[in-house]
Amino acid sequence: MKQHFYWNYVGSKDYYPLFNLVIENYTKAIELNPSFDIAYNNRGVAYAALTKYNNRDYTKAINDYNKAIDINPNYVEAYYNRGVAYQNLKKYTEAIADYTMAIELNPNYADAYDGRGAAYEAMGNKSKAKSDHNKAYKIRNKR
Repeated sequence: MKQHFYWNYVGSKDYYPLFNLVIENYTKAIELNPSFDIAYNNRGVAYAALTKYNNRDYTKAINDYNKAIDINPNYVEAYYNRGVAYQNLKKYTEAIADYTMAIELNPNYADAYDGRGAAYEAMGNKSKAKSDHNKAYKIRNKR
């Protein structure tokens, strides 16, 4: 079973001191296996988390998500995570494209519907935002 380091788990400052260690460890994993898509994705999440607290740019995170997607074009979480990074940069069109790709690959990915809904909302498209948030709600309540 693949292990994934998701955005949802990095929102707490309690994890902040660990991000540099996480980045270091995933960098070592990538050196050992340059095709390790999960390591690129997870290191990207750590870079993004550092960005959240240090006001850096998301370039390293997005580059890692790009590499994960290059290695594995069906990597749902990498599309989702890159969408989150784009959304944080207020690049809503790019975020929507990534969330949409995540949804195409996994139509039951509630977080991707919520993310896309938030991006639509930020762009002023309340109808599409409501539709996506409702879809996420329905998916979560089926479980």
